[in-house]
Amino acid sequence: MIACLIYWQIYKYIKIHLDKSAKKCYIYSIFLEIAMSRICEVTGKKGLMGNRVSHSNRKKKVRLLPNLHNKKFFIPEENRWVSLRISSQGLRIIDKKGIQTVAAELGI
Repeated sequence: MIACLIYWQIYKYIKIHLDKSAKKCYIYSIFLEIAMSRICEVTGKKGLMGNRVSHSNRKKKVRLLPNLHNKKFFIPEENRWVSLRISSQGLRIIDKKGIQTVAAELGI
């Protein structure tokens, strides 16, 4: 219940429904993509702040986001699928090292 209240304070646009029988807090958000962090799970890349500079040298703040993709990988030794949110650089690392090694490094 305390976790529900903390989420309510952080995200103003989230509806909270408490299931009395299972004692679990289900959080539904209209703005789910905004609330999710845009961080690569393999490399740790995240957004940066920069300037958009016009011809007259006016500067406007802009957020530079990484090139993230949602990918599913199959690990044949464990006979399961792994979903990762990774950048293009993370895809190249998985191609080089293999999904088994990267999953062991991440602990998944």
